[in-house]
Amino acid sequence: MRAVLADAGPDGTDLRVRDLGDTARLEVDPPLVGRIAQLPGVAEALATAGFGALPHSVEPFRSGRLNAES
Repeated sequence: MRAVLADAGPDGTDLRVRDLGDTARLEVDPPLVGRIAQLPGVAEALATAGFGALPHSVEPFRSGRLNAES
């Protein structure tokens, strides 16, 4: 994922991929969400990282988010 982002040029610091069972959630710096969601190669990078053909979303990174969703 970091290689895809580096090649595309978004300058972000936060990146996390969450395995939610039936979906994957890519969390990135909030100002980059729209831009990264449009990047070609995101789905392929997630598949290569072991997430197969799971549907995915790109959402803002927020520390402690998973705890708040429990």
